[in-house]
Amino acid sequence: IQPGDRVALLSYNRPEWSIADYGILTIGAVIVPIYSTLPEDQVDFILRDSGSKAIHVENEQQYKKVAHLRGQIHIVGPGGESWDDFLARGKSLTDAEHRERALKVQPDDLATLIYTSGTTGVPKGVMLTHLNLGSNLKSCCQVLLFGEKDLGLSFLPLSHILQRQVDYSLFVGGSQIAYAEHVDKVADNLQEIRPTVLAAVPRFFEKVYGKIQEAVAGMPARRKALVNWALVVGSLESSYRMRGKKPPLGLRGKYWWAKKLVLSKFHKRVGGRIRLFISGGAPLGRDIAQFFFAMGFTVLEGYGLTETSPVLTINREGMVKLGSVGPVVPDVEIKIAEDGEILARG
Repeated sequence: IQPGDRVALLSYNRPEWSIADYGILTIGAVIVPIYSTLPEDQVDFILRDSGSKAIHVENEQQYKKVAHLRGQIHIVGPGGESWDDFLARGKSLTDAEHRERALKVQPDDLATLIYTSGTTGVPKGVMLTHLNLGSNLKSCCQVLLFGEKDLGLSFLPLSHILQRQVDYSLFVGGSQIAYAEHVDKVADNLQEIRPTVLAAVPRFFEKVYGKIQEAVAGMPARRKALVNWALVVGSLESSYRMRGKKPPLGLRGKYWWAKKLVLSKFHKRVGGRIRLFISGGAPLGRDIAQFFFAMGFTVLEGYGLTETSPVLTINREGMVKLGSVGPVVPDVEIKIAEDGEILARG
């Protein structure tokens, strides 16, 4: 594989995904991530359209989608070269040689081709350079202040740019990342891993909200009244927290009891240590966001596109406006055209 060659990844989130990602980036090749849920014909189209020379497949199920291309494309994973053999071949390269090779990669070199469904016709490959990814990462890291004490649970597909940039931001912050076993296992993994950071789409928040509402509906009247009181107190407290202000002493006392008696139990449902939720991919209902803030969580909603690497705007801790996607991130400019179209550049 030479600089500029395309290498595909057909896998759900796992450590090997990120290892392959970094390996491909540091030799100047181009990553073509493919959703693990896509059927064989769509996988075939993306591989042919991108001109991929190699592909990493996660398991036998994914291998079956590309088995017919064996001999035309190098396959790493079940059915092809084993992961261990693949890594062993890489040991011939010294750290110094690897670093020298990586530093030859230029900012304007293509880093990744991400195929999006778009609104018309066949999927189209969005071209993002190392500078596109790097500049947006720099912007995000000035807003999302991840540190060595943070632990992120990676469960949105890494084939989508949102989770990938969140994971890159966690790497930059020296944080830990845990990879969800499967999208259906996220609830269990939250309990096991107890993350501090989680990026999600509105559907996740809606499902959690629905389950909590269901649980409250089945409570005895006195318990239900206590929960409703705690949420009212939490809502008042969050109105100060969203603006980065300290609540009055009396409210702080009520909130302490609300947290101890009720809200802490809701926090345990998502591991008990979440300090930051990030929401993107679609609009988050204002009432849902308000509910999470009332429970003592912080949810930062943002906006962007695959083509913008992806973040254009995001709310900030201590500067949250519900129902909005927040201010523009550093080094990005936005204006609204006369016809209402959003124009952005970075």
